[in-house]
Amino acid sequence: MKVLTHNKRAVKRIDILKYVLLVFLITWLPWFIAMLSQRNFSTTTVRILLLAGLMGPAATAWLFVRKMPENVKRNFLKRMVDVRLVSAKGLLFILFIPVLLPLLSVSLSTLTGNTFHQLQLSEEATESLPLFLTFLLYTFLIGPLPEEIGWRGYFLDSLLKGYNVLQSSFMVALVWALWHVPLFFIEGYPLQAFTASPLMLFTFFGNFFPLCILYTWLYCSNQRSILAAILFHFSVNFAGTIVQIDPTTELIQFILLLLLALYLILLHKNIFLDNK
Repeated sequence: MKVLTHNKRAVKRIDILKYVLLVFLITWLPWFIAMLSQRNFSTTTVRILLLAGLMGPAATAWLFVRKMPENVKRNFLKRMVDVRLVSAKGLLFILFIPVLLPLLSVSLSTLTGNTFHQLQLSEEATESLPLFLTFLLYTFLIGPLPEEIGWRGYFLDSLLKGYNVLQSSFMVALVWALWHVPLFFIEGYPLQAFTASPLMLFTFFGNFFPLCILYTWLYCSNQRSILAAILFHFSVNFAGTIVQIDPTTELIQFILLLLLALYLILLHKNIFLDNK
């Protein structure tokens, strides 16, 4: 597993802190306005405010990257669009892990009395081809693209210059999880339903930590490909949206994620635990 090919200069921790604070400012300002408006998620105003906030990670990354030398900016763009950086192994990981995890979780949940009814596809996946294609485009553009430009493309990449891979993964997970908090208070937003279930809240926030191990492994083992992270994020969101699983199955999936993350850490412990 080849981790880094860029200059391992000492990370400027103040720049990382500035990045995080600016992301939260750009994102949370419109989200808090939406929350305080007390309007429903279905209204156009709230949707526009949420969309503006979603741009926070990418917009902040652009503010930092644009000040960098031209060769660094070209490399950043290349890592966003060059599919050749993604290995065949990485592509298989992107395509199958997000699908196999919920399928296996549902199968295991039948041991606790659940049924395979959870595998019923959502309306977006079955109603019509135009709706499905629109859903695919929406799922790609709203979340994976702007988030991964920031979280992996700039934030993780910066952390890896001064921290080991495991530490960097945990820091991204913590910031990424906290970044979502205002969404729980937007009237009608899907995450609001999670507040009624402590188990759903636990698995939602807990998932970020093993997931970030998977993202970091994929990113580092595919020549720091931002595109690989974007496609994996899309695959995770797509699988999580079209298949509706209950809280018990979510917990099983969380445990499976932990086991997979632990496996990757142990398999590549010389990478994840290397203190440079």
